[in-house]
Amino acid sequence: MDVKLMIVFINETEDHISTVINRLFHDLSYDYKDLIAGIGANQSTIFNIKNSYTQAIKVLDLIKKSVIKKPIFLYNELNFLKLLLPMNDLDALRDYKNEKLYQLEKYDELNNTKYLQTLECYLNNNCSINQTAKELFVHRNTINYQISRIAQILDKNLASFKTRCDLYLAIQIKYYLEVC
Repeated sequence: MDVKLMIVFINETEDHISTVINRLFHDLSYDYKDLIAGIGANQSTIFNIKNSYTQAIKVLDLIKKSVIKKPIFLYNELNFLKLLLPMNDLDALRDYKNEKLYQLEKYDELNNTKYLQTLECYLNNNCSINQTAKELFVHRNTINYQISRIAQILDKNLASFKTRCDLYLAIQIKYYLEVC
């Protein structure tokens, strides 16, 4: 069933809205297994409610396309992904992604490795070797080796904040392009 429910909150904080939605979500999830919730940003007046509705619909679309892997998500949590939503120049996004990740994607393909997955996990875990190893169920020395190889393959210094930001953005663009 494709049933939509719109709830309007007046003068509530995002924390309170999240609490209410989580409670409602919990109660309804017994009857509706594939329940998802997209929450638009707070608006200053009732006249701007359309903006919040449009944002919530965009979030729902990203959840359905698995760009977002959580069943409840707030538009304000999209961070820089908000910038990609209105972007029509997919070739520019593809070029950026390829410029940053092509060598690693090609290496993974030719050598049957999962270095891109390791890199993503490493970046998502604030470059923590221990947390990455724990999440990928491998020894920390394996992660150290893989990160060293990734740096060699990409010819990049992964200790550089700018490099890590570029790679993280390229990975997010990769997922965005997969659903466009």
